[in-house]
Amino acid sequence: MQSPARRIVALGFAAVAASGCAAPENLRFTRDHRVQLTAPADQEEVTVPFTVRWTARDVPIAPPERPTAPGTLRFAVFVDRDPIAPGGPLRSLGENDPGCRARPACPDDAYLSRLGVFVTSESSQLLAWVGKAVDGKNTHKVTVVLVDASGRRVGESYWSVSFRVPGGAR
Repeated sequence: MQSPARRIVALGFAAVAASGCAAPENLRFTRDHRVQLTAPADQEEVTVPFTVRWTARDVPIAPPERPTAPGTLRFAVFVDRDPIAPGGPLRSLGENDPGCRARPACPDDAYLSRLGVFVTSESSQLLAWVGKAVDGKNTHKVTVVLVDASGRRVGESYWSVSFRVPGGAR
């Protein structure tokens, strides 16, 4: 006869295995090299304003004159904040703001920029300000993700760089 403690341990292992926790086949553990941040360098000291630059290959980027062209992507640049979740819409950034929820065009570019989020088809973004330092000192972070024509994040990939601003936030 099996002891109650052994039975509980066996049931615990069975529950974990059945929960899907042990099945990582839906996760991508590969490095995505389609985008490479080229400036600033990691931990570089910059003076505001400055330009974040990147290169992209094998990414169907929307032309500036047709930012919502079907099948094309844009870059969403997040400054000193986490990006939206994979598959999540940029619209989620305004969901807790009653004023934004009431306007169908919200969040627009002006609203997003106040949050430190910039959407572009270009391979660079001028930053005229940075938010609160991520470490309470003078380190800041920029994260770039891909979004589709409707503003929904495509995939799990992200590209990020940390940089320093003398004297902290500006």
